[in-house]
Amino acid sequence: MCYDAGEVRDIGQSFSWKEPVTERFQQGTLLPIISDFGIIQNPLIGLGRPIESRTIGETSAFKTSTGAEIRFFMPVLNVPFRLIFAMNPQRGGVLDNNLNFEKRFKFRFAVGSTF
Repeated sequence: MCYDAGEVRDIGQSFSWKEPVTERFQQGTLLPIISDFGIIQNPLIGLGRPIESRTIGETSAFKTSTGAEIRFFMPVLNVPFRLIFAMNPQRGGVLDNNLNFEKRFKFRFAVGSTF
């Protein structure tokens, strides 16, 4: 069983209890296109304009996670099999390896030791 809490900052960023929540958008207007299927928005209008961001709120800068792991050895293979459970209660703004937002609960199966 383990518990982890911390804060990740880039070089030059100072420690803080809160961090801003930003929204990225592209300035420009989308002009409607009239077609046989009705009026649709033209996604190409506004390309090439800079992407801007604005602050829409604040969230806690600390991220926490907790979990448990069960290891068992297979006698013939002599390799540990691991069942891993993780819970991420404060995960706002955290992305996983596929750049999707982190889920609250995770289950993993692994073969071998940690390192």
